[in-house]
Amino acid sequence: AKKDPTQAPAKILDDLVASTPGQEGKWFAAAKDAGLYDEAIALAQRTPCDPRTLSRAARDFAATKPRFAVEAGLAALRWIVAGYGYEITGGPGQRAEAAFVRSSPAPKAQRHPIFDAIAIFAVR
Repeated sequence: AKKDPTQAPAKILDDLVASTPGQEGKWFAAAKDAGLYDEAIALAQRTPCDPRTLSRAARDFAATKPRFAVEAGLAALRWIVAGYGYEITGGPGQRAEAAFVRSSPAPKAQRHPIFDAIAIFAVR
């Protein structure tokens, strides 16, 4: 889809999402690239989204948008565990887990046990 200077990015995204019912997750990257981070996460949580795309987002935004990175990492792990993605190996899961852990503001000793649980699922 081309940019339309007369339309707000959120409106364009809404139109794209409406054009593909049941496939909202495929618009995660477009939302992210438009800076619509909350919308991107909402889309990734609604329908399957490629765990590799989510893992890269978690990695790339760990330092600059840690909340977004954590949510993208969790979504990646969710879809990996649910069996989505092509030939998912430990790599994407480990990257999602590593980005998730890096985005935690707490030192390792103070992190919530959920980080350990995610690490277990990430290498599954």
